[in-house]
Amino acid sequence: MSTKEALSLRKIVKPKGKPTDLEKKVAEAFFNLEMNTESRELKYNLSRLYFSGAIQIPIRKKRKAIIVFVPVPSYSGFQKIHDQFVGELEKKFSGNHVVLVSNKRIFKPETKKVSFKQKRPMSRSLTNVHNSILENILYPCEVIGRRTHYHLNGKKTFKVILAGKDKTTVEGRIQTYTKVYKHLTQKNIVFDYSISPVLKKEKRNKRK
Repeated sequence: MSTKEALSLRKIVKPKGKPTDLEKKVAEAFFNLEMNTESRELKYNLSRLYFSGAIQIPIRKKRKAIIVFVPVPSYSGFQKIHDQFVGELEKKFSGNHVVLVSNKRIFKPETKKVSFKQKRPMSRSLTNVHNSILENILYPCEVIGRRTHYHLNGKKTFKVILAGKDKTTVEGRIQTYTKVYKHLTQKNIVFDYSISPVLKKEKRNKRK
């Protein structure tokens, strides 16, 4: 193992097991960004961060998505460097989309047979963790609202309303967001956009 490879592997801290080939490549891109950036602020932020794992899932025939998991306490730090970090990884992986997700565990609720020393935090319930995953996947886009559609066959589809201003930003990534969310939560999701009050008024005026 070269010195550079050994140093880059410091950017990943896995709870269990050895880094996969994919995780080594993510760590290398992470390390290269830290070493080569001319921004002191970015270099400082990168030097304090690490990730805990990465997986790859298919999106369509020639495109995959890289899901990078980061420790919960570090996620706010990754938000500060989100665009630079994701951009560097997407160059490394030939334009495949990269999504950052905090590695937040779901705690099961107490039952009559199972009790815990401490009360389960609301932030670790299934609903809250799934909402957190959604917000992580979509960052920095704004979620305006959520709806649940119940089908006659008993299945459910979750509809997420995004701010209209984010439409051009996410339009080419919607399929990735949908499949990543499905992979992590086993839930189907669709997206729509809100219309600003100004645009709504203009549309009403045109109809008159």
